[in-house]
Amino acid sequence: MSRVRLPIVTLPLVLGLLALTSLGCDRRKAIDEYNRGVGYAQAGEYPRAILAFETALELRPKFPEANNSLGYVYNQLRNYEKAIVQFQAAAAAEKFKDRHLAYQNLGTAYSNNAQYEDAEAPLAKSIEMQPTADAHYALAQVYALQKKTASCIGALRDAMALDEERIRAVDGDAAFDAIREDAEFRAFVAEAR
Repeated sequence: MSRVRLPIVTLPLVLGLLALTSLGCDRRKAIDEYNRGVGYAQAGEYPRAILAFETALELRPKFPEANNSLGYVYNQLRNYEKAIVQFQAAAAAEKFKDRHLAYQNLGTAYSNNAQYEDAEAPLAKSIEMQPTADAHYALAQVYALQKKTASCIGALRDAMALDEERIRAVDGDAAFDAIREDAEFRAFVAEAR
């Protein structure tokens, strides 16, 4: 089965937001390093971003925003194993306000690593925590890659309930190539338009 690279949700921008909190010196330095890493990542300077996020995590080991952002960078570099480790750490942080995104990113990283069955549970957890069209669509992609047509259609219906235009993305999305000629899928797509 060919690999289809799915997008990861972008970096959470906490520039300034975390810096306003009164924190200890190491925590302030960790936030500074994190913000530096976000800047590097946005500029595509991934080696520098990795160093900054790793420094932030050394200074503040429980820093899920840094884990999630480091996972984002590793995903961009197609180092999915390292991305998965970072997204797992972010998803495990119960107080992480964007935890649903960490689960979505984890599922997407599994999918990018051709671990489609492993991708299902984190995507479902993301949807359970905060249903978004993006998470439903990512789950539909994973189902399509496994040729689970009925489940794919159900996930696409859920995505369309939140964003009725989402069906338009299916035409150019290689994740659906495995079921594109399936009669049930073709009928659904024709009806959805």
